[in-house]
Amino acid sequence: MIGAFHQPIKVFADVDLLSSLPKVEISNGLSEVIKHALIGDKKYFDWLEENMESIISLKPEALEYAITRSVEIKAEIVSKDEKEEGIRAILNFGHTFGHAIEAHTNYKKMSHGEAITLGMIIASKISLYEGFIKDHQLDLSLIHI
Repeated sequence: MIGAFHQPIKVFADVDLLSSLPKVEISNGLSEVIKHALIGDKKYFDWLEENMESIISLKPEALEYAITRSVEIKAEIVSKDEKEEGIRAILNFGHTFGHAIEAHTNYKKMSHGEAITLGMIIASKISLYEGFIKDHQLDLSLIHI
């Protein structure tokens, strides 16, 4: 493999810039935020559920916390496995199936975030069928696709 790994010294996020994006792009970003909560922090996931309206409404305080916590989770994982030789693969949760869905639909039927969300649901269902998670960990009644 050719390349180099360089970790960022700082991460800057301008939450005001998010108001310039179409709603679909906010949703796409939320797919990644939710993924981080699912793979890294149950309390963060609970916070997201309680504060989703504030996030969708682009309330700066909620956005700042969501972005900060997501960056922290990703940094924690990457710092343990810089070159993706183990745990870092968890950051791909939903992406294998999501990318397959995107390719199958020629990247035209849904956004990247929608495909990744479906990918996370598919991966979670398989995990349930294989006995890696329990029924109560996969409540799809709140999802409307």
